[in-house]
Amino acid sequence: SRVQRGALVMAAFRNREAPPPPLLPLLLLLLLAAAVVVQAREFCDTNCTLVHARQDALSCERRCLCSRRRAAWCEPARPLEDVQAACELCRVAGPPTREQWAAYAEDARLEARFARVAVLSSTLDDFYFFYAPITALLWSAQGFYPLLQVKSEYADAATPAFVTYAIAKFREAGGIVQPIGRTSTVASEVVPEVSLVQAARLYAFMEANAVLPDFIGADPYFLTTDADMWPVSTTHFRQHTVDTRTRLHLLYANAYPNGGDVSLPGAASSVMYPICYIGANASTWREIMQPAEGATLLDELVSQVTRGVEAFGRERWLTDDKARSPLWFYDQLLFGERVTAWDGYPRECLRVGRNPRRDRLDRGWWRPVQSAAQLDGVVDCHVLRPASDDRNWALLAELLRQLLTPEQYRWAEDYHSTFIEFTTRKEVKSEL
Repeated sequence: SRVQRGALVMAAFRNREAPPPPLLPLLLLLLLAAAVVVQAREFCDTNCTLVHARQDALSCERRCLCSRRRAAWCEPARPLEDVQAACELCRVAGPPTREQWAAYAEDARLEARFARVAVLSSTLDDFYFFYAPITALLWSAQGFYPLLQVKSEYADAATPAFVTYAIAKFREAGGIVQPIGRTSTVASEVVPEVSLVQAARLYAFMEANAVLPDFIGADPYFLTTDADMWPVSTTHFRQHTVDTRTRLHLLYANAYPNGGDVSLPGAASSVMYPICYIGANASTWREIMQPAEGATLLDELVSQVTRGVEAFGRERWLTDDKARSPLWFYDQLLFGERVTAWDGYPRECLRVGRNPRRDRLDRGWWRPVQSAAQLDGVVDCHVLRPASDDRNWALLAELLRQLLTPEQYRWAEDYHSTFIEFTTRKEVKSEL
């Protein structure tokens, strides 16, 4: 019947052999896919090596320019150990020298991101100034150029011996000194010297090129920090090398409630971010801080600090919660005022939150460190003071054993013992 014939036809249609697929298009598709993978691997291998040669520690974690994800093909074709062995800078501690920079600075797009400067400042007292050389050693190991801002009087013949010694050790550790001017020419009863020194970090870009190596270019990256704050993490301070979409990096953005809003006596609710840590290239710092045309660094500092004294008074006081003196926080208030007026805020800002109870070794809640495993997740260390206290130094030395090579550790121990010989006072005080 017609139904039976139809059923037979359908059965035959279903049981017929499918024609073989065309081999040429399939082969071309496979070849194209293979070419894409090979090209991606070659691109990634080249760029990972390039980034690592510029001391970007994130490349050690296989994070590459070609992808923000850890894709299977986004790993160097060679083992990481081979990449490190082939990279001259991997075998050298500290920021690049002129010769090393010349070998790896062909890519102008990346160059400014890897000319990194850690900016710290200090008065010339034996309580606080002691830490600067060891802090410089730790920042040098991170690939930063440590820049110490001090008053120009540091070079005078009447300078205490401990200052001359510490300056020499700071330079030995890879540090660079930036004189901010002769603060003795400023009436100290009007403008506190310590306030000038604190605010100087926000204006390091103004005259730094006069002391920084000329081969790193005119737009280096400045990261503000404290002389008594030791970096521990090898990745936290390099986040800007991965997130290149942002121009200003606030690496402790949640220190104050409401995204930085804070109220202080005599000051309206203002935006504040800790000076530890704020990072940007020199050109961005200039856009934000807007120094007066033709002003020297000291001129600008005197002008801004005088404005702070007029607004809040000269007295700098502290309470247990460190949150009552506007002049004490004036450098942060000044930055908050300028950054909120900047066109890039907050759109071009990288805001990184922290939990210092977990990720900071702090003198307020110190815990002994006897192994490197105890530093997992730790970003930095707010050191114990004073270092002349034997108990404090014993705990700090315990930490330094984990952060430094044996040779560097011996250097730090020798520096400490010699410095203490210069300063025999056990009870010293400072405004910082």
